[in-house]
Amino acid sequence: VNPIHAQLLATDIDEDTVLKYLDRYLMYYILTADRLERTAPWQLKLPGGKNGGGPIEHLKEVIIEDSLGICDELDTRMQFLVD
Repeated sequence: VNPIHAQLLATDIDEDTVLKYLDRYLMYYILTADRLERTAPWQLKLPGGKNGGGPIEHLKEVIIEDSLGICDELDTRMQFLVD
């Protein structure tokens, strides 16, 4: 069994960037997952990336490259929760 949550999203990034990507991941999950759905099944249901890299590639495109144009909204929503 290969745990989905152990797939690598990014490498060689500073601590602030790690936190930013983690916040975006969590907000994207909150906004798109079914109620009480765990992260691994949710992630498996995501579409593959443009390069055929599977769900992790889709997450990279959304969270790092802002392919959906929602990163500012994800950041704002997370800051609202933190405050």
